[in-house]
Amino acid sequence: MSLSFIRRLISSRLLRPVFVVLVVAGLVQVLVSQWLISSQVERLVDTAGSALEASSQQVSASFGDTREDVRSRLETMRQKTTEELSAELTRQQTAQQERVAGNVRTAVMAEAQGLADVLAAVAAPLIWDRDVPRLTDLVELADARESVLFAVYYDQYGDRLTRYVDRTDDRVRTLMEQGEGRGAANRVLDAASRDPNVVIITADIAPQGSAIGQLKLGLSLEGINQDLAALEQEFSATITGSIDALHDTLEAETEQVNRRLQQQLASMDADTRSRIQNTVEALNTEASSLSANLSMLAIGSVVVLILLVALVLGGGLLPRVFRLSSAIWGIADGEADLTRRVSMKGKDELTEMAQGVNRFIGRIQELVSEVKESAESA
Repeated sequence: MSLSFIRRLISSRLLRPVFVVLVVAGLVQVLVSQWLISSQVERLVDTAGSALEASSQQVSASFGDTREDVRSRLETMRQKTTEELSAELTRQQTAQQERVAGNVRTAVMAEAQGLADVLAAVAAPLIWDRDVPRLTDLVELADARESVLFAVYYDQYGDRLTRYVDRTDDRVRTLMEQGEGRGAANRVLDAASRDPNVVIITADIAPQGSAIGQLKLGLSLEGINQDLAALEQEFSATITGSIDALHDTLEAETEQVNRRLQQQLASMDADTRSRIQNTVEALNTEASSLSANLSMLAIGSVVVLILLVALVLGGGLLPRVFRLSSAIWGIADGEADLTRRVSMKGKDELTEMAQGVNRFIGRIQELVSEVKESAESA
């Protein structure tokens, strides 16, 4: 494609409107396509961004619910563990306390029964001799023990042989005030039989198999009950301390676990938001790149279309037009040789135009010949 051909192509008045229309149509196409592409891509990015943002909010809400659920479950687990352990320790304490109380009472009762048996065995000859002073000494000896409230000897007929009671003991005076009957010993025995804190131990005096008397020993359980109450307080304090320590430990551990889970969930939330933001930015970048590429493609397609049209028109149509124009002007500007004809091959409109020109020249030639013949004959 030579420079002269390009110059003739550009200067052609026949093709100039075609090129102008093509250029204007190409510009309109590029602008419209650019607007459509930009609007569609922007709408697509906005839709994707809105969907991702909604997903991000949903994920954040889900993470928030998960954090609350984890915190609630850990708190419930801590409370339940503390309550179960407290109940188990209380149950074990109660069982242990009952077992200890039973063992202590059994031991005290066994000891008191042994003391009563010894006093009964020692008192046998004294009862035979009706030695009341020495029996009273034995009663005072037994009463010297803190847990013993009273001791009374009876003969084989159930009559009291001793009448001694320790009137200096506040517990004995209380029993005397609460009891009924004649004599201090009878009142003490009557009140002791109804007092839950007093146990009456009976030992038969039968040295040769036949009963010759009986010993009744009043045993106070107040000391035992006080010791058991103190033991219960110690158990309760120990259990309370253990439960408090466990509660503090579980609270610290659950708080630490909860804090770690909250940090991990917050990190996951932030990471998800960052990924979504990066995705939106990547979509914007890709959309801008796609829009630019499509715009360049539209511009390139318009340029290629114009070049193709120029090649088709300039390479096929314009040379034939120039050849037809040159032939016609050659006949017109030459010696008016009517024997010359326009030579053009083809089956298009330009060929038909050349054939029409040749026919017109032929008719003129015939007219000229007729005029010439008429002039010569005249």
